[in-house]
Amino acid sequence: MYDKDITEKYRLTRDNCLVLVIDLQGKLLKAMFNEEDLKLNGKRLVEFADIFSIPVIFTEQNPKALGPTSEDVLSASKNHDLISKVQFSAFLPELKELLKKYKRTHIIMLGVETHVCVYQTARDLISNGYEVTLISDCVGSRTEKNYLNGIDMMQKMGAVISNTETVLFDVLHTSADPDFKKVQALIK
Repeated sequence: MYDKDITEKYRLTRDNCLVLVIDLQGKLLKAMFNEEDLKLNGKRLVEFADIFSIPVIFTEQNPKALGPTSEDVLSASKNHDLISKVQFSAFLPELKELLKKYKRTHIIMLGVETHVCVYQTARDLISNGYEVTLISDCVGSRTEKNYLNGIDMMQKMGAVISNTETVLFDVLHTSADPDFKKVQALIK
């Protein structure tokens, strides 16, 4: 049976979503079991967001100790916001203000670590009424066991578990003026 509420939870458009990149910092990435996927898919998603003028927000966990966001990913965005944090959840007053500013209800989440910062941020977003789409091939943990546990917990809380290509094609499909050539270059 068709349930509009459920299908809307899964519908991403260039006007209803933003990309939230959690702590994709060089020092952290080196410890992740899937470091290369994180860099590649993170860059693809950020480039895609730029093509469709979708807001991008980066967070950095304790940048004094852990360094900046990976230059590969950060340089893919021409226009973004950056929030520094020392707590695990990124649901801080700065993020709340940006969410109000952009008026987006669907949050596309990627980053590290799946079972800590990504999980706690998703939990806070969901409990505050946001739809969260977690990019399973662009979140990571030091171990695969923790990665899988984090995804499982977020799915049980109501996050949509998706992947880079599905998100790219979904936003492209709902766009009034899809630029297939630009998007095709990102799908390799």
